[in-house]
Amino acid sequence: TYVVHLRRRRDDARVRREAALLERLAELGLPFAVPRVLSLVPPARGLVMIEEALWGVALPHNAGVLPGVPAPWKVAGRLAAQVHAIDPGLLRELVPAHETLRAHALAEIAALESAPEPELRRAHAWAMENLPPDEPSVFLHGDLLGQNVLLRPEEPTALLDWDRAEIGHPAYDIAI
Repeated sequence: TYVVHLRRRRDDARVRREAALLERLAELGLPFAVPRVLSLVPPARGLVMIEEALWGVALPHNAGVLPGVPAPWKVAGRLAAQVHAIDPGLLRELVPAHETLRAHALAEIAALESAPEPELRRAHAWAMENLPPDEPSVFLHGDLLGQNVLLRPEEPTALLDWDRAEIGHPAYDIAI
C-alpha cells in the first residue's frame, strides 16, 4: 500500500527537501519509524512524493483515558525528545536552520515588530525582553500533532509529515 502526497500549490523544492530528509532519517536507526520514500513523480502540476504506507492509529486526543493507550503528552514528549536528540549536523543541509535558540526566537517574533494591534506589539516587547540564551539549536519535527503520530502495537511509533522540519528551539515543537 502506498501514500501519494499531492500539494495544493507547486513547491517542488520543499517536496525534494522532505524526500531527502526522510531518506537520511531512515539511515539513522531511529527509535521511531518514518515513511520510506519510494518515488518522486513530476506531473504537470508539481512534484508528487510516493511513500510506503505506515499503519497505525493516529494519536487520539482522549489517549490516556482508555486502558492501554498512553497519555498524548507522554507520547509527544517522548517523540520530541527522540527527535531533538538527533545530531543537527547530520541534517543541516536538508532543512532550514537557525544556529542558536535566540536566532530562532528572533526569526519567529520578527513578524510582530510592525503589527498594528497593540496586543501584538506588547507581545513583541515581552518576547524581546525574554529571549532564550544564545545556545545551539536542535533538530525539530515542526508538526507534532496527533494526526502525524501513529501508535502501532508491537512496532515503534511512526512519525509522519516532515515537511516543516527545521533546526531551532525545542519549545517550538512542544508549542505546536
